[in-house]
Amino acid sequence: MDENKKTWFWLNIALLAATWMVSIYAYGNLPQRIPVHFTWDGMPDNWSDKTFYTFFFLPLLGTLIVSGMLVLTKFPGIYNFPQKEQIKNWPIEKKKPIHALLSKMMIVIALLVNLLFFFIQFMIIEGARKQRVDKSQFWVIMGLSIAFLPVVLYYLIRVGKTIEEIKRGMKS
Repeated sequence: MDENKKTWFWLNIALLAATWMVSIYAYGNLPQRIPVHFTWDGMPDNWSDKTFYTFFFLPLLGTLIVSGMLVLTKFPGIYNFPQKEQIKNWPIEKKKPIHALLSKMMIVIALLVNLLFFFIQFMIIEGARKQRVDKSQFWVIMGLSIAFLPVVLYYLIRVGKTIEEIKRGMKS
């Protein structure tokens, strides 16, 4: 794993740990009813009893998703992307730069997922304590949700350019 990828990996692990620590710390200090859904203006509009399952579901789900994505970075050959058929018969050395880009994309997406789950859990905690959250928190979550598209497009465009460069090098 290169240094850059290690940094992204450990950022993901640190954020998972932070999500769990904040959640564990907050659990005992929350009221018996916690919000599980919010309106556009930050008002909770759906509530649930505070149980271990309802409160820790998001950190658990986030941990499973992010851990799965981090494991997948070790197996870039199984990724599905538009040019997969074009390169399937290439020697492994020619595929390495493409696999490196796809692994980097996966680890960056994992961080976005991680941040999304962290902020949603934080909103639940704040909503339970204050009965509302600041609108800016909602917009952070919307921004993170929207950020997936440009990240994926950026990396897929880079993969396409890398494939074209390798093809040109193979013809020479």
